Amino acid sequence: MKLFTTAIDYPVKKVLATAALAGVKVEAIIVKSQELLALHPEAASLCLENDSGTRTVNIVPIIKAVATSQGSNDLIGGDASASVDQWLEFTWKQLGTWNIRYVMKFAR
Repeated sequence: MKLFTTAIDYPVKKVLATAALAGVKVEAIIVKSQELLALHPEAASLCLENDSGTRTVNIVPIIKAVATSQGSNDLIGGDASASVDQWLEFTWKQLGTWNIRYVMKFAR
């Protein structure tokens, strides 16, 4: 997967932390704003491209796509919809900058 972004900021670190926990390889690629908009007209700061070329924008759908990309329920639990939303809330509210660095350190 490729994550196109204009900067390595907090949302990008959340996506990368989710990818590390899910065992998914996500390559962060810095592009200019115009290049990002050329990839997807709704991309404000992020655009995820999966291996089949499908593009997803916005932080919540991107984290959901990464967390579920391997078909594993490790991050989403039994009831996929509710558990994914719960995981997204956790990443948004609980994985602060320090915690993301901590997760990334041990996920490698």
